[in-house]
Amino acid sequence: MPVQASAEIFQTLLAYKKSALLRTGIELGVFARLAEQQATADEVARDLELAPRGSRLLLNALVAIDVLEEADGVYRLAPLAAETLDPTRDGYLGELSRILTSRWEWEAMGRLPEAVRRGGPVIAENAEQLNYGYYEEFATHASAVTKPTVARLTGTIYDWAAQRERLHVLDLACGHGKYGFTIAQQHPQARVWSVDSARVLEIAQKHAARLGVADRVETIAGDMFTLDLGGPYDLVLITNVLHHHTPERATELLRRVAAVTNPGGKLILVGITADDGPVRDSPEAHLFSLLMLVWTENGEAHSAGTYRRMLSAAGYKDMRLHRQAEIPMRIIVADRA
Repeated sequence: MPVQASAEIFQTLLAYKKSALLRTGIELGVFARLAEQQATADEVARDLELAPRGSRLLLNALVAIDVLEEADGVYRLAPLAAETLDPTRDGYLGELSRILTSRWEWEAMGRLPEAVRRGGPVIAENAEQLNYGYYEEFATHASAVTKPTVARLTGTIYDWAAQRERLHVLDLACGHGKYGFTIAQQHPQARVWSVDSARVLEIAQKHAARLGVADRVETIAGDMFTLDLGGPYDLVLITNVLHHHTPERATELLRRVAAVTNPGGKLILVGITADDGPVRDSPEAHLFSLLMLVWTENGEAHSAGTYRRMLSAAGYKDMRLHRQAEIPMRIIVADRA
């Protein structure tokens, strides 16, 4: 085997250790401490109440993966960490570690061979349960890393929304709720109906209060496939959830939504979406589909073409797909026919 190919495979096999290192450094406050001032391993151990041996070995490992630098026993943030792991910086990605390295993902992916043999999840606690614990973690920590998508989404409909006298918004599987709440923040005439589990809605309501729109937000707790959605609405948001279901099941939900949307209203979908071309054109989507394999019976990252067919079947037209260069999340906007 060529040396380069061997090295690439070796580094891939080590990737889980790097993820564990980064999460540990974030969780223990190592990066926050060194962002304040460079320090020795003993000083970090003292300030963060760590074992001296543990501090030294952790810091050296973080140097080994180029997020810290060390000279004469003194550690400081490397430029990469200074930009992304300093909690005081706008580019902070620490919250993302709580999502991408959650125990739910790690436990499920650790049983990937079983899931491949079975063709679905092999753990009792999974994403098809309304009260899945991961959803609370996502609602709590994902809002900080959705800023680019929130800005892009609200920008796509800003002019349309600003011209409306009434703007009733249904946010299905709202999670942190930032998409609907930001729309309400930008448009005083907007009211938002947020749908999710009761425990997730408690977290979303705190976000609504911080954004100053709690008085224009109502919550509906329950299963979006069966509960009374109310309405009619002018805008419906469905974010990060249709990939949990087959196209047939997703189309069923889209039909339910179309039935409570005013003619001329809009639908916005957000999620990791595959291209219709070769697999290598959208690698993130196909890696994400593995998570759907271990978390759901039939979910996967749907392609743009699949979304187009689903929307047409549910009564929507003029689908527009918005890509984001910095992240694999895509935004789909369609009009109620």
